[in-house]
Amino acid sequence: PTIGGMIPAPHGAVCPALLPHSMTANLRALRERARPNDSAASAAAATLERYRIVAVTFTGDPDATPEAGIAAVSSLCADLRIPGLSAYGIDGSHATDLARKALNSSSMKANPIALNEAQMRDVLIASL
Repeated sequence: PTIGGMIPAPHGAVCPALLPHSMTANLRALRERARPNDSAASAAAATLERYRIVAVTFTGDPDATPEAGIAAVSSLCADLRIPGLSAYGIDGSHATDLARKALNSSSMKANPIALNEAQMRDVLIASL
């Protein structure tokens, strides 16, 4: 992992610190880029449905929205006292370099939508 390769941060702590913020960025990007009648709309709709299923699973509410799922994941991270990335010495000055490196990392291949450098930087800053 990009962050784990730069600083001594456990993978199992980095991932949940990033998760709710990356979910938010992914959801926003999916909604911004997939317009009706767009060739990407079908893939985006399928991914949005997966976010809805996560929300239903985490909240128990059959009408839960993707945003409710993100709120539930954020709440779980808070309940588990998942520290932000700043606990491992990462600060805003690292965000641009980490975002650039993350764009080329193998873990980003599994992300449901490609994020740009600015979006990645925003996720990192929110995860501090």
